[in-house]
Amino acid sequence: MSIRRWRTSRRSLANQVSLDYDQLDDFEPHHYAFMVSEQEFDAALARIQHSGITHYGDPACQEIGQIYHSKRPIGRRGTYFHDPDGHLMEILTPGGAGA
Repeated sequence: MSIRRWRTSRRSLANQVSLDYDQLDDFEPHHYAFMVSEQEFDAALARIQHSGITHYGDPACQEIGQIYHSKRPIGRRGTYFHDPDGHLMEILTPGGAGA
């Protein structure tokens, strides 16, 4: 019987959530979306911009430097960016009533 040993790295977030990342030599990039409050979105977008990370208003990464505003639910905002490993990350707000 063989036991596979995982190499992982943990990142702790401000809201008591931790993300565990596998450290593989070969992987397929994926899309990860994080719903955040309006205030968290503004703070995260400011950090992205301040760090010089390119962000996009669409998942095809054609609308450089943009955020999207959805019609359904009304008021949702979001943006996409790539992490250092090539995964497509998305932050978005819930929108909806009161937005």
